[in-house]
Amino acid sequence: QTKYFVLRSDNPLDIETSIAHGTWTSSARVNRILENGFTRANGHVVLFFSVIESRKFCGVARMASPMDWNNTDEHWQENTWRGCVCSEQSSS
Repeated sequence: QTKYFVLRSDNPLDIETSIAHGTWTSSARVNRILENGFTRANGHVVLFFSVIESRKFCGVARMASPMDWNNTDEHWQENTWRGCVCSEQSSS
């Protein structure tokens, strides 16, 4: 059974970074939710991306890996994020 999540970002740069590098990271709380969804759905997770207050979706991805808590992509503006997931993405 596929799980679906809407991921909202404060800024469009995080979404662009995610698309360019095929990764996503967030707060530990959100990352635990994604990890739990990935496990419960046997890896079938779809992520919809939106910038807060944009009132539209700006990308969609399939979560292609479980949470990697040992690595964090270096391209993120927010340096408090830890862990990352690989994703196969497309923008709209």
